[in-house]
This record gives sequence, C-alpha cells and structure tokens, in this order.
Amino acid sequence: MPLTAFAAAAIECGYDPVQLSQGFHAPLDAVLRRLASLPFDDHPPMGLVVADASGALLLSKPVQGFALPRAGAGCPLWPIFSAFARPDQPIRAIVTLPDVAQTYRCYAVATSLGAAGFDAPPVLRATMLVLPDATTDGENAIAAGVSCRICPRDGCIARREAMAVG
Repeated sequence: MPLTAFAAAAIECGYDPVQLSQGFHAPLDAVLRRLASLPFDDHPPMGLVVADASGALLLSKPVQGFALPRAGAGCPLWPIFSAFARPDQPIRAIVTLPDVAQTYRCYAVATSLGAAGFDAPPVLRATMLVLPDATTDGENAIAAGVSCRICPRDGCIARREAMAVG
C-alpha cells in the first residue's frame, strides 16, 4: 500500500477501511494500521490499538481525547475486545468517553495468527482504528472509558476493579 496511492484513495473513499481493503487487496488489519500511519498534515488524526486475546495492549497510538492506558488493560467495552468474539468480522462502532464531548468512530477486527489446526487453540490479535467523529451526536454510542481503575462511570457491568480514589 504505497503512501501516495493509499493516501489519495483514503481521501476519495472517506477513509472507509473496507473499501481500501478491497481496493488494495490487503487484509483489513493492515489497512487499519496503514490509516493510522498517514501524516497528520494531510489527513485527520487517527489512533490505533492492537491487542492480543488476553487483553494486553501490544501497540497503542493515542488520538486527542481518546486516552489510552499507559499500563494495564483498556476498557472492556471498547470494540477491539468485541472483535475477539467474531474473528474476521469487521466491527464499526461509535464510542463516547466520560468527560469528553467528542465522539469517536472505531473500526475493529480480530484476525488469526498462523494457520488453523486441529487440537490447537486459535491465536488471535485484534486491531482498532480510532477516529474523532463529528458526524454523530453520540446516539446509539457505546459509553466506554479508558480503564476501570480511572473510569468515573457508576454502575458499569463491565467494571473489573474498583475506581482508584485519590
């Protein structure tokens, strides 16, 4: 996916990852990573998260307002974690964060590493692209957080640890 051709195609299709994947005959996770690497001066800022099936964040590139934890796990409500339940099925979701007026459009997909085999567990890796989204008012959005430890949302059924009080 050469930069010049990819950048022009991204602008032309409105940064639609599926169209770019089909147009460049490239895996969707590779397209998400390529989009996140486009230069900020010509393209909207985009964040990126790559995680393994244990929830460990292997790569994180923040985008303004969508904070990513420096250590520990991210919010279990992020679309990247839903992708593990549907390997190779792209997910698009709008996400809101506490105390942030901006909404975010997230694209996520989980893919298998290596060939599948009998009696071997699948090894999955998921990738999520995060774009600030001015086209939605947050209706039907996923109310997520950064990580449970610092999330102020009360009553979250996905919370795995108490919020740090300080």
